[in-house]
Amino acid sequence: MTLSRRLLLTLSVALVALLFVGGIGLWRLNQAQQRFEYVQVNILPSIQELDGIKHDVGAFSRLDYRYLLSTDDAGRAAVGQDIDALNKDLDQHIATYQRDDISDDTDRKMLEADKANLAAYRVALQDFQTKARGGDLEGAKAILMAGAIHPGAAALRTGVDTQLGYNYKLSHDLREANNAAYAQAFWLLVSCMVAALVVSGGLGFQLYRLMTAGLNSIQQTLQNVSQSLDLTHTAKVERMDEIGHTATAFNALLARVAEVVGEVRRSAATGQSAVGIKTESDMPALPTV
Repeated sequence: MTLSRRLLLTLSVALVALLFVGGIGLWRLNQAQQRFEYVQVNILPSIQELDGIKHDVGAFSRLDYRYLLSTDDAGRAAVGQDIDALNKDLDQHIATYQRDDISDDTDRKMLEADKANLAAYRVALQDFQTKARGGDLEGAKAILMAGAIHPGAAALRTGVDTQLGYNYKLSHDLREANNAAYAQAFWLLVSCMVAALVVSGGLGFQLYRLMTAGLNSIQQTLQNVSQSLDLTHTAKVERMDEIGHTATAFNALLARVAEVVGEVRRSAATGQSAVGIKTESDMPALPTV
C-alpha cells in the first residue's frame, strides 16, 4: 500500500470516528431534549391542573358547610354563586387537562373516572342544595354528613391523587430513561473514541515509521555518496511506495551517472594512449655513431 493510501486510510478512520461520535452525540442530545420538553409541556402542566382540581374539591367541602350554615336566602345565594364559580373553574381545569395534558390511554381512563366521580358528586351536591333551600336542614345535614357528598368527595380526591401519582411515576420513568440513555451514550462514545484513537494512532504511527525509515535510508545514501563518491552505493528499497519509487529512481540515476563516468574515464584513457603512441612515432631518429 502506498503512503498516500495509508495517509488517506488514517484520515478516513479519524473522520468516520468523528462523524460517528458527533452523530450519536447529536441524536442522544435530541432525545434528551425531547424528554425534557415532554416534562415541561405535559407532565408539569398535568400536575398543575390536577392540583387545581384537588384544590377545588377541597373548596367544595368548605362551601357546602357555609351553604348549610347560611340562615337566609341572600347568604345561600352568595355561597351558591361561589359554588357555581368553583364549578366553572373545575370544568376549565378538566377541559384543559383533557385537551393538552393527556399522556396515554391510562391517563385518559383515569380522567374519565374522575369526571364520573365529579358527576356523582354534583348530583349529591344538587340534592343537598335543594333540601337546604327548601328548609329541610336536617335532610341537608344528613346528606352532607352521612350521605353521598362525603363519599363522593372522597372518591374524587382519591381519583385525583391516583392520577397525580401516575404523573409522578411518568416523570420518574422519564428520569430513569434519561439516566439510562446518558450512561449508554457515554460508554458508547468513550468506546468509540478509544477505538478510533487506537486504530488511527496505530495507522499514524505505522505511517510515521515507514516514512522516517524510507527517508532516513535515502538521506544516508546521499551522504555516503557525497562523502565517498562511491557511485555503486545504492539506496535500499523495501517496498514500492512513494519513497520506494524515489529510491529506485535515485538508484537508476546513480547507475546512469556511474555509467557516464565510466565512459568518460574510458574515453580519457583511450585518448591518453593515442597521444602517447603519436608522440613516440613523431620523435626524430638519433644519428648513429
